Amino acid sequence: MTLARAGGNAGGAGRVMAPLLIAAAVFVGAYASAYAEAPETPGRGQSAACVAAKASADYGTLIKVPDALKAEIAEYKAHWRAACASKEPVSLHDLLVRARKIEAGFAPILDAAATDQSHVDDLHLAFSETYPSFIPAFEGSLIEFQYFSPNLDDFRDNEVLGTDEDRRFLDAYTELIGDATLYPWLMQTWDHGGCVRFGEYKWADTLKTLDGLRASVKGPAYRDMIDRLEEAMKEQWQTLGMPAEEGKPPQICTCENRNAVVPDLQSILTAIAQRSGYDATRAALQRTLAGVEAGAIPVQVEAEKHCSGG
Repeated sequence: MTLARAGGNAGGAGRVMAPLLIAAAVFVGAYASAYAEAPETPGRGQSAACVAAKASADYGTLIKVPDALKAEIAEYKAHWRAACASKEPVSLHDLLVRARKIEAGFAPILDAAATDQSHVDDLHLAFSETYPSFIPAFEGSLIEFQYFSPNLDDFRDNEVLGTDEDRRFLDAYTELIGDATLYPWLMQTWDHGGCVRFGEYKWADTLKTLDGLRASVKGPAYRDMIDRLEEAMKEQWQTLGMPAEEGKPPQICTCENRNAVVPDLQSILTAIAQRSGYDATRAALQRTLAGVEAGAIPVQVEAEKHCSGG
């Protein structure tokens, strides 16, 4: 899972930013508790990432990867091999920091590749299969979503190698995000967007989990990911009730429960009432709530009629 591919048009919910990172983060299906049972993980040193760390690099000829980036990848692979072989805890956070640098190095390469429509299938195969086979804990795409980013699920599969902080963060954060392509408060209804899960998604609980997680980890990359997820949620709240498309009237597109919109907006406002840095968000939510209650912002239901754009 990566949040790098998250974003796009959330229909009547407004537009959500493409984060991070990531994923990339998002993306998303059903909300899972941060305390849910962790999935079974591969044996120490036997994960897909450990296998990729030992694999020979095969960049091919279609994509021009700079020598400096190749050297950075080689060093990243060496650190993964050392981690996979270590009998002592290693810092998965430090591996993630290195992975982020590689992700940034691939950004202009992805931009160039996206313009090459004559080789799009081969390029997509390279980013989605070939490169992840020898660059540990990465995933990518050039079709529908454009990214080459660290795969947090792979990091979580290797948490047996990591520190207590690594496990705290990876368990809680990956459960918050889920395993879909958009943010967890959205249900995907088309390639780049979806409806808002009013009545299902526990907004206030997510804020509490993020606060607790932020207080329990010190790694700057982890804290940055927490901040980005919170910022994405703030942006979603600020754009609720905005038109799904330019020139269209304002609306809110909920997935199923029309009657859950007002209670959810009220609950969010209560949760952020004393939260610093939320003045603009509170004002936007208050305007949206007033518009919904007055009938100026209609609430559409995706289950009744497609309303989430695309």
